[in-house]
Amino acid sequence: MPAQVGVARYQKEHWPRWLEVADDRDDWEPTFEDWEHHARGMVSRLKQAGLEVVWIDLEPESFAEWCRARGYKNDGEARSRFAAEKIGNIPPPGRPAAPTTQGHSPSAVAPRNAESGDAVWRQP
Repeated sequence: MPAQVGVARYQKEHWPRWLEVADDRDDWEPTFEDWEHHARGMVSRLKQAGLEVVWIDLEPESFAEWCRARGYKNDGEARSRFAAEKIGNIPPPGRPAAPTTQGHSPSAVAPRNAESGDAVWRQP
């Protein structure tokens, strides 16, 4: 099973709102279509590198609240962290990282099951 990477995805109808609420809005593509073209190219490169891409849909208001609750800026770093948490590649704040075992590469992560909190081991 290939290693997974979470990629934030936006909806066209939310694009104007994202440009209002994102702290890094000056770094965003001006249109949804420009972002989508860029994102598809990035996803293609990730897949060529052997990674499994998992799209994580973001909604501007709920994501802004998620950032406020954690004290994060609403920026690319936070969106990447959100996506990684959603697929279990990193633990949420306050939850210890999953243990590693000798013989596993650093890319072999032990994400947590979102509902039970149990470690789920994956081989790269």
